[in-house]
Amino acid sequence: MVDDFLGLDEREWGLVGVAANLVSVSMQFWTLVSTKNATSFSPTFIGFMTLLNAWYAFVAFLHDNIPFMVSALVFTAYNIVVLAVYFTASMKKKQA
Repeated sequence: MVDDFLGLDEREWGLVGVAANLVSVSMQFWTLVSTKNATSFSPTFIGFMTLLNAWYAFVAFLHDNIPFMVSALVFTAYNIVVLAVYFTASMKKKQA
C-alpha cells in the first residue's frame, strides 16, 4: 500500500475529502432548501446512495478513518434530507 500520495497520507486525504464534501453538500443543500424542489432526483438512486454512504461510514469507522467517516455521514444525512423533501413534495402533490 502507498504510504502517501502527492505528499499527503491517508488521514490528510480524508481531511481533504471532508472539506470537498462539505463545500459540495453545502451548495447542493442550499439549492434544495431554497427551491424546496427535489424532482430532479431519482429516489431509487438517492436511496441507494444513502445506503452506500452509510456503509462507507461504517467501514471508515472500522478502519479508524474518522475524516472519511465524517465525510460519508455528511452525505448520508444530505441524502436523507433529499428523500424527505422529495417525498414530502410528492405527498403534497397527491393531496392537492
